[in-house]
Amino acid sequence: MKIIRKECNHCGTPYRHTLSGHINNPELNDDSHCHECMGVILKALDSIPKKFDYRHIKTDEVSVEELLAAKNALPKTLDGMPVPRRCFPELYNLNTGEWTKTQQIPYNGTKYILCEVTKGIFTITKRVLWDIVNDKEHHG
Repeated sequence: MKIIRKECNHCGTPYRHTLSGHINNPELNDDSHCHECMGVILKALDSIPKKFDYRHIKTDEVSVEELLAAKNALPKTLDGMPVPRRCFPELYNLNTGEWTKTQQIPYNGTKYILCEVTKGIFTITKRVLWDIVNDKEHHG
C-alpha cells in the first residue's frame, strides 16, 4: 500500500492520499481534495443529472471487409516496439460450441467494434456520445 501526504486544494487541510492498495472509501480518495471536501463535492454533483454518456450502437456505415482491410493496414510495430492494441477476451457459447471474437478497429477517425458472433456472422458497433435527455446520438 502506497500512501502520500497532501494538502487539500480547497481548505488546505493535510490529508493522506492512497495511491495503491485497499481503500475503505475509494470515492473519497482524491489527489486534490481531502475526504471532507471531496464528500461535499460528490454530494453536490449527485444533485445534477447526467446529460451525456458514451454508448455502443450498431452501424452499417462500414462493411466487414473495410474494417478487416483497415486492421491489416495498421502498423504492427513503431520504432521496433509492438503497437499496443485493445484486446477483448473471447467468449465461448455453450449452446453453439463456438467462440465469439471481438476486436476494436480504428477507421476514418472512428473506433469500431467488430464482433464475430458465430462463424462468418459479424456485428459492427461504434462508440458514440449519447444525449440522455433527448435519447439520441449527439453530433457536435
